[in-house]
Amino acid sequence: PEALALANEKLAPWLRQNFGLRLKFDVASLQKLAAGNWDTVQVILERIYSSLKIGGVALVGLVVNLLLAPVVLFYLLLDWPQMMQRLWSLVPPSARARVGEFLGECDQLLGHYLRGQLLVMAALALFYTVALALAGFDLALPLGVFTGVAVFVPYVGFGLGLVLTLLAGVLQFGTLYPLLAVALVF
Repeated sequence: PEALALANEKLAPWLRQNFGLRLKFDVASLQKLAAGNWDTVQVILERIYSSLKIGGVALVGLVVNLLLAPVVLFYLLLDWPQMMQRLWSLVPPSARARVGEFLGECDQLLGHYLRGQLLVMAALALFYTVALALAGFDLALPLGVFTGVAVFVPYVGFGLGLVLTLLAGVLQFGTLYPLLAVALVF
């Protein structure tokens, strides 16, 4: 009740002055309504609390990971040469030449694959962006870049980009034109 009285005293004049809204909370009616439906209100509040608790734990985990990842990465990069030297010392001397050759080949092939994948992603992002812009989509840049980058995950990236582009086209144009344009582009 004190919060509602404070809202009537402070919030209502501010809303009236800035937005032209006339708002007044009837404290007695709200108390009566809450008292009559306390069981329902309590269930709703419990659900809200449990949802906030789950979301809060997830948010704290995300923040901790965002703060912890750079620290771990820094120390990992700092100790990388010593770690590689210790790992290399575990390889028997008679097998070091073959293992070194194998690891060098793996490194080279993975490097080629990742550079190729990045080139494909950049080319597709450019293609989708330009094609959607020529088709008249307002969201051509974010949709094109997202679809091009998401192609990294086979089928899922393409499918998600297609669905998002169709949704954006239907919302923007409201006709069958986006279906034809997206079918042509994709």
